[in-house]
Amino acid sequence: MAGTLVRLVFLSTPRSAADFKAAAESLAAELERSGSEAAIEFGADNSHEPLAHGYTHALVASSASSMDNEASFSSPPFHDFTAKLAKMSSEAYLEVPFSRPLDAAESWDPVSEQYIRHLVLWRFDEDKTPDDAVTTAVNGYKMLPTALPGYFAHLETAKVLSTAKGTNTFSLNAATVALYSTYLNAEAQAGFVNDDRRKKFKAEYVEPYLSKGGCLVFDFVPGAC
Repeated sequence: MAGTLVRLVFLSTPRSAADFKAAAESLAAELERSGSEAAIEFGADNSHEPLAHGYTHALVASSASSMDNEASFSSPPFHDFTAKLAKMSSEAYLEVPFSRPLDAAESWDPVSEQYIRHLVLWRFDEDKTPDDAVTTAVNGYKMLPTALPGYFAHLETAKVLSTAKGTNTFSLNAATVALYSTYLNAEAQAGFVNDDRRKKFKAEYVEPYLSKGGCLVFDFVPGAC
């Protein structure tokens, strides 16, 4: 179905992984009972890069519909989940909404037992970053599956919605970009992190324009807490 793909990411620091998993599973069950089209994935950070800013667990809600899918994230099941998340977390949780156009023929959410989700947030410095620098960085990232084959099953980029402000741990601004992709497997995850071509691209086209501490990386295996 053509329309908009909306994702809402929650990054948190739950005191209990079991409590987080129970809350995530409860949210998924409530959404299914209500007939919602939103899909839920969650897991604990297993990134090879120390850039999670202390966040240990993530939940990603996704809705691909021609309807007003942003509204579905304001439903009672989400209110219940965020209340539980706030109570169980040792620090304020980070909420990151982003969206992009969805092609009718696109398979937007590949699933495999070996896949690893890879979330990156780039917070560009609004005062020193020209628009073309952001475009160059994002377009370069989009080309990675072609330039560096063998790592990704899927890759997408989107601007974080301007209403999102972040937390004291990781703030968001109008120039924050979300990069959401899927590693083929653990070998691909390790290989990409250590690939010198990736490091060169980031050093040349991304890092000079980021605000201080403006890169967050969070990987997770769906369902693994």
